[in-house]
Amino acid sequence: MSTPIPLPALRTIAALSPRDADVLLTLAERFYRLPTSQNARQGLRRVAAYRRFLKLPPTRNEPGSMAADSNAMVEQRRAPRQDLFRLGELHPAGGSSPIDCLVREASADGALIEVGQTSALPDAFTLKIQSTGLNKPCQVVRRTERCLGVAFTTA
Repeated sequence: MSTPIPLPALRTIAALSPRDADVLLTLAERFYRLPTSQNARQGLRRVAAYRRFLKLPPTRNEPGSMAADSNAMVEQRRAPRQDLFRLGELHPAGGSSPIDCLVREASADGALIEVGQTSALPDAFTLKIQSTGLNKPCQVVRRTERCLGVAFTTA
């Protein structure tokens, strides 16, 4: 029996065929489902992010998963979010150094942002995505341990 591939090794997953990527991610998901630790939940979130990035269908939609939480929130939004999966920067007021982030989804009204730790972040900042030219002030409306739901503000 082979040892499981650590998730950081999946950086080159885009080079695989869609079928091979799906098989590999399914195996990784099975591995991370065994324990119920915080690391396992983070691993499952990472697998889900890779699936979205590769445009593969999700294999999980259990209550409490990122997919289930995201689907439940869509019903409350004025403008539906689209998958974006772009690197961005959060610029807090006062000239503090920018904080790298991953913008998972975005709409005309807001975005879902993933960062390393949300507890130290302010409730208002500017979101910049260089690849799309986005530069908008934001207000945090939802906060979990690693994700922020933000609404774009006018100033």
